Amino acid sequence: RSNLRVCWSNSGTNSSDFVVEAGVLEIQEAPQLTYSTANLVISSAGATAPMVIAFKTSTASAARYRNAVNSMMLRLNLIDEHVSLRQADPDASELSDDGDRSNLGREDQVGCGMLFRELWSDHPNGFPVPKGCFYDHFERSYAIVFEPKNGLSESSEYQIVVNVETRP
Repeated sequence: RSNLRVCWSNSGTNSSDFVVEAGVLEIQEAPQLTYSTANLVISSAGATAPMVIAFKTSTASAARYRNAVNSMMLRLNLIDEHVSLRQADPDASELSDDGDRSNLGREDQVGCGMLFRELWSDHPNGFPVPKGCFYDHFERSYAIVFEPKNGLSESSEYQIVVNVETRP
């Protein structure tokens, strides 16, 4: 979708209160991946163990990756209710919502350290250094934000290791 009007008001709650058009928003679909997979290191219910999330970006989306001007974000949404993300510490401590890291604009590298055990890529420059991470554990949504011109690359494999608890 493109050319979506973004309006501003200092106290508005209905459409007649918005006094200035602040800009135009364009929303693009995420580029296709060549493949994606998530593999548990353990298969028994009630256990806590690493899970490897792997994917490869496509060559067909090369221009989208190379020409990205703004920040890039990779969001992981857990759909399976039998898996719950835990902290990346050696004890895989329980993860709880943290209002300081709950949405875009509040990302930081401490959040990345809390969520991800390992970030790997076969790209010559390795996995891009995140600007930061934010998450909403209740919504089961976890995001990595990259600086402009420092995001994912085309035709590259990536692996992300997280701790999870499996549930029956």
